[in-house]
Amino acid sequence: MNLYSSKEMTLLLERHDFFFKKNLGQNFLMNEATALRIATAARETVTEDGPVLALEIGPGAGSLTLQLSKLFDRVHALEIDPHLLGVLEESLKDCENVTVENCDALQFDYQSLLTRYPNHHITVCSNLPYYITSEVIMLLLESGIPLTGITVLIQKEACTRFTAAPATPDYGAISAATAYRATAKKLFQVGPGNFIPRPKVDSAVLRLIPRKEKAVQVENEALFFKIIRAAFSARRKTLLNALTGGGIGEKERLEALLTECEIDPARRGETLSLDEFARIANILNKTEES
Repeated sequence: MNLYSSKEMTLLLERHDFFFKKNLGQNFLMNEATALRIATAARETVTEDGPVLALEIGPGAGSLTLQLSKLFDRVHALEIDPHLLGVLEESLKDCENVTVENCDALQFDYQSLLTRYPNHHITVCSNLPYYITSEVIMLLLESGIPLTGITVLIQKEACTRFTAAPATPDYGAISAATAYRATAKKLFQVGPGNFIPRPKVDSAVLRLIPRKEKAVQVENEALFFKIIRAAFSARRKTLLNALTGGGIGEKERLEALLTECEIDPARRGETLSLDEFARIANILNKTEES
């Protein structure tokens, strides 16, 4: 079976009475060279010896899974759509190192992989459904699993947001939250013609390398992220007004605190670096504790 042939893919899906579901963001990768390139990029995140597990979220009909099975010792794929289980059983019948689990990636116990695949390095490689991109990536970064990397095919605009630097138009809360836990890089762009059904937007491959130590030291992470969310909740407002409106504190107190941090209260939130957000959070945390 050629998973990269539109004719054979159509016949495969028809045999299992499968229909694409827009609400699940199902766009199957159909270009073999692109699938191999993504799988290879994921393999490059592993720099130490030993067996390696590739975790895939949303395998679809298995076109990327097939390439992963050739490069990794084990592949564990999470598929939410039960109608694809029969499709995957047929398309991956010769891939003995692949396990497909029918579950919701947003509800999956990622820590369980450590006991199910002991002594394996773990990396993530997926053609992520657009509608869960941010949630899944943040869930993975916060999972506590020592991932070697996260290599995902996502919407190009989302990739731009994940990799955006401070004081750029696309810099937002997700950019800051990602940079705190990982380094982010856009690897290459993938056009709509690589998929069925054909999406209306371009895609891109994002590589995240989780940091061994957070980018900045904060004493209260919950407060740190609350400040970041508030700063970006009203982009046209000054930092002072955004933080006040976001429930961080009273205006006069915040103005004095920002001055103490050597940050102009009239700046916009999107101009702040992680270090500046951390400075605000740590000083505010100390004042709340005293």
